[in-house]
Amino acid sequence: MLLADRDSIVIYSQEELRNPAFVTIDGFIKRPGTYVLAEGMTVKDLILAAGGFAPGAYQLEVEVARQRDTLARSDTTALRFRVSLDSGGPASSGTFGFGTGARATQTGDIPIWVPDSTEFELRHGDHVFVRKAPGYEPARIVKITGEVMLPGAYVLGTRRERLAELIQHAGGLTGEAYAPGLQVYRKGLLLSIDAERALRDPRSHFNLVLEPGDSIHVPRFDPTVVVTGAVGFESRVVYRPGEGLDYYIDQAGGYAENADRGRVSVTYQNGERKSVGRKLLFFRQKPVPQPGSTIFVPQRPESKGGGFNWDQFITRSLSIVSTTLTILIASRELSK
Repeated sequence: MLLADRDSIVIYSQEELRNPAFVTIDGFIKRPGTYVLAEGMTVKDLILAAGGFAPGAYQLEVEVARQRDTLARSDTTALRFRVSLDSGGPASSGTFGFGTGARATQTGDIPIWVPDSTEFELRHGDHVFVRKAPGYEPARIVKITGEVMLPGAYVLGTRRERLAELIQHAGGLTGEAYAPGLQVYRKGLLLSIDAERALRDPRSHFNLVLEPGDSIHVPRFDPTVVVTGAVGFESRVVYRPGEGLDYYIDQAGGYAENADRGRVSVTYQNGERKSVGRKLLFFRQKPVPQPGSTIFVPQRPESKGGGFNWDQFITRSLSIVSTTLTILIASRELSK
């Protein structure tokens, strides 16, 4: 080929024409991720490049997933191998071992390998998984705050440690503790439980099995009831034993004109919530507030499309009848 003016000749290196080769390692390893595949890289080399095992790693073997190198379509999309890291024993069926010439020693948590020529070499696209050791269990931590003798963080001693056991382990409740208001938070949500029954009867289903991350709070006795929503004025009313829902709403100025009396709810300190029941004849079943509870009176939703409001009609009709009767009685008294 004759060259012409301004021709350019480019000589590529073999490395530039070669596709980059990578391998990936995941699981209980200090620096999981994707690494450049070096020539002759073995599983052990990759583990060392990734910083070694993380706490709780299964150090006897790893699993390697390898893509099938074939043009024929098959139901098998990848080959999986269990690669033994135990240098002294023979390889099992379907396993690539390290031969009897390799040996491994352990200094603290740092594995030291002396490889031989029979080690398992990695290929481009291999994915190495370091599994968790069967007996490894990370610390299962819960927190308890408030009115216990020894508040703080605790490690669950068994897989089925329950609420009453933890409170006992924390020294028990103080004299100011209000057990019915005990709160258990799990994944940010407040669980509704009867802690008083759980402490009194450990066999009760309320004595729930704790999970890592649970947070328990034991409050002090709160001698008030909070009233919010569509009332005369939102307030905190002193608790009086035996008084019902209407008493506390009256103390907060009574129902507002737009109050929805059929949807009033009471949230107790332990997270339990009860609403006013359906009307039976002329009466509604109403929850009884307890110390530290909150009463919420919602607003009545506006009727769409100009629907007829029977509650408002009945209220106004009764008011008109009452006013008319008052006027008639007053007129009769004046005519005497």
